[in-house]
Amino acid sequence: MKTLIFLSVIAAIIWFGTGSAGATTYTWVGSSGGAWTTKTNWSPSSGYPSTSSDIASFNSATTVSYSANLTIGSITTGYNSGAVIISFTGTTPTLGMTSFTLGGGGSFVVQLTFTGTGTVNVNSSPSTPYLTSFGIGAGTIFNLASGATITMTNNPASFSNAGTNF
Repeated sequence: MKTLIFLSVIAAIIWFGTGSAGATTYTWVGSSGGAWTTKTNWSPSSGYPSTSSDIASFNSATTVSYSANLTIGSITTGYNSGAVIISFTGTTPTLGMTSFTLGGGGSFVVQLTFTGTGTVNVNSSPSTPYLTSFGIGAGTIFNLASGATITMTNNPASFSNAGTNF
């Protein structure tokens, strides 16, 4: 009987204890100017990037209205995604992320811009092999972790900083 109880406890630990919330990739399907926190702007539409393991993926040029205070895993852009603009609205929202990865290749355009009054916190060096333009708008605070770097290897590449800190 003790053996059966012991095995049942071990089975329960394995059954319930090994599952972990994995990263969910949410791909933007909303129109330009749509809100980050509107579930139907993302696929799957069951939610939106809002946890430290979630990935926000953009495959085409868009502007996203952002008014939350969230820490996500990362932002990624796809092959030839064009300009992705995260536009802060509301009362100084904060977007934290481990990093961001910007795809593309060759002469394709990959741009990432943060505009409006808000804060972006990035905890490690982003992967930016095809970044052609990176912008920080007026009122935006961009914090990159100590020792982390942003490397722009495309030629020509542009960096725009109108923000309050970098």
